Amino acid sequence: MPLYSTKFHSCWLEKLDSDGNPVKRWLKQGTNPSTFICSICKTDELSCGNKGWQSIEQHMNNKKHRDNLKLIQQKRVRAEHEQLKKKNKLVDEQSKNENDQMF
Repeated sequence: MPLYSTKFHSCWLEKLDSDGNPVKRWLKQGTNPSTFICSICKTDELSCGNKGWQSIEQHMNNKKHRDNLKLIQQKRVRAEHEQLKKKNKLVDEQSKNENDQMF
């Protein structure tokens, strides 16, 4: 066991995950200087005291985390699609109203 624990470094928040997404979307420093929290997986505090950044990489590459990230991305795409459909419906209604007023 190491004599000193690796502390969470705020510069890690600027890194990207293996899919090119900023880790700051889900990575938070824990209450202990040597811990982190994944807001996607809703984890308790995980230790980065022994392996540092490698502990975070190990977490972000596990199946549960990747599945949770994929689910969130799918929900975001669906929500954007629904917003686009609503916007198109409004545009169609406005267009119809304008055409009705012309005649």
